[in-house]
Amino acid sequence: MMSEAEIKEFARNIKATGQFIDESATELSQIGNLNEARNELMREIKNISSKLTNLESNVTSIKTEFTEMKTDITQIKSEFTEMKADITQIKSEFTEMKADITQIKSEIPEMKFQIDLNFIQSEENTNKRLFNSLLCLTQDSKIAWIQMGYDVMPEMPKNLYSLRNAHRNQITVICHYYKIPPSESLIGDKQAIAEFVGVQNIRTHH
Repeated sequence: MMSEAEIKEFARNIKATGQFIDESATELSQIGNLNEARNELMREIKNISSKLTNLESNVTSIKTEFTEMKTDITQIKSEFTEMKADITQIKSEFTEMKADITQIKSEIPEMKFQIDLNFIQSEENTNKRLFNSLLCLTQDSKIAWIQMGYDVMPEMPKNLYSLRNAHRNQITVICHYYKIPPSESLIGDKQAIAEFVGVQNIRTHH
């Protein structure tokens, strides 16, 4: 039989064991809480890692879009520069065109004057040819000489007699003035000049 003292000691041991079990249970419970906290932390870490991966992907996408945007801006700047060059060229050509129009407008009065003068001169020369064909009948008949534009008229024979007796140099000058190719025949050149101004035939006159 156990003595009273041994029973009390045994009871104390049982009690101490119970306390140890309780304390161990508490610690185990705390360890379980720690494990739960650890698991929660791991889940958060995975979540954050996933978000970081998504963020990195978004950053890469943004960088790509930004690069494309820079390329587009460079292209736009290049096209704008070309457009400015085209506009400058158009302005230059427009300025030249305006200058040409101004020049033409300034020349119109002179052109009109020249046309009028040519018309008057043409009509006058027609009348001179008619005069020569009808009235240059004798050696003393004066010849109405044709004026060729603004060209200075050389010294001309006054009448048919002077034309028939003109020397080669004078006849050559007159041929050049009337753009008649000189020939080897002096009398032939004289006849060509006479026909040009309307005199029918210098050989038949006396």
